[in-house]
Amino acid sequence: MNFAWRIYRRLAQAFPHEFKLAYGTEVTQLGEDVVEDIAKRQGVAGLVRLIVDIAIRVPLEYVSEMRGDMRYGLRALIKSPGFAMVGIISMALGIGLTTNVYSAKWQMLFRDLPAVTNAKRLVIPEKPVSYYYIEQYRQEKSLFAGVAALQTGVPFNVNFQGDMNAKPERVFGQLVSPDYFSVLGVEAQRGRVLSAAVDRSGDAPVVVISDRFWRNRLNSSPAALGQMLRVNGQTATIVGITPKDFNGALAENPSELFIPTTVPAALAPELANDVLHQRGAKEFLAIMCLAPGVTIDSAEAGLDAITRRLDEQDASALTRTDKARRARLIPAGTRVPIPRDLRPDGTSDCARVHESG
Repeated sequence: MNFAWRIYRRLAQAFPHEFKLAYGTEVTQLGEDVVEDIAKRQGVAGLVRLIVDIAIRVPLEYVSEMRGDMRYGLRALIKSPGFAMVGIISMALGIGLTTNVYSAKWQMLFRDLPAVTNAKRLVIPEKPVSYYYIEQYRQEKSLFAGVAALQTGVPFNVNFQGDMNAKPERVFGQLVSPDYFSVLGVEAQRGRVLSAAVDRSGDAPVVVISDRFWRNRLNSSPAALGQMLRVNGQTATIVGITPKDFNGALAENPSELFIPTTVPAALAPELANDVLHQRGAKEFLAIMCLAPGVTIDSAEAGLDAITRRLDEQDASALTRTDKARRARLIPAGTRVPIPRDLRPDGTSDCARVHESG
C-alpha cells in the first residue's frame, strides 16, 4: 500500500502545471482517501488499476493542454511561415521522443526478472497471507513446484566486520523463507544461496548479499564470503552473493540483503510474537512457481479451494456461507506484477507457456 501511495503521489506531481493549480490538491487528497480503502477491498489488483488510471490521465492532460497551446501557436505561426516550419519540426521530434520513452518504460514492466530462470512460471496471490497458509500451499505439489514467503523493503541496521562500533548503516532487503531462491530459480554468483535443506531454525544466522551490496559496500572484496555482519545488533555470516542484475522479486527498490526466516526475532523484529505460527498473521507475500503443465487458471481455482478450506478451519475467518473468491493469482515473473486483465492481450506469460506446452 505504501508503495502504491508513493507511485500515486509521484504521478500526481507529474500533471501539467495549470492542472495542478486547479486540481492538484484535490487529486492528492483523493489518493490519501482511497488508497487504503482500495487496498483492503480489492488488494493488489485494485491498487494497480488505480495507478494505471492516473498514469493514463497524466499524458491525456498534457494532450489537452497542448491543444490549447497549439491553437494559440497556430495563429501566431501563420503570420511567420519560417518560424512555423521550425516549430513543426521541433514538435515532431518532441512527440517522437516522448512516445519512445513511454514505450520503453511500458516494455520494461513486462521484462522478465534478471537471473531468474523460472520467471514464466511465477505467480503471486494478490493479497498477503500468513506463513502458516504458505506452508500449506507448499504441500500442493500437483499445483506448485515451490512456494516461498517474503517481505520486501525490510530495513536493517548494518555494521561491517572490523567496524562494529561505528554508527550502523540503514540497508533495505528482503526477509525470505529458505526456499526463496530455488522457487525463483536463482543461483549464487559466489558462495551459495539460501536453502531449506541447509538453513534451519536454531542454526547460526546467515545472510546472502546482493552484487550491488558487495560492490558498493564491500568494494568487491574477494574475501567477502565468510565475513561477519552485525545486523540489527546481531551477527550474521555472509554465505553468498547474488547474480549481478538480481535485485529481488517484487522489490520497489533494489534489495541488498536477503535474510532467512530461520533467524531469531532479535535479528529480524518482523518475526517477533511467533508470527510464523499465527494463522491470522497475514504478513507475508507468497511467490509460487507453477508445476509443469499447470495453467494459471487451474492453479488459481485450486488455490481458491485450498484457501477456502483453511479459512473454514479457522473460527476467526469468514463463514462457510461466504461465496466470494478467496484467491486470485497475478503473474510475478516481471519487474512489476501486473494483473492479467491489464496486460495488452489479457493473457499472462505463464498461462501461454503452459497452455502451449
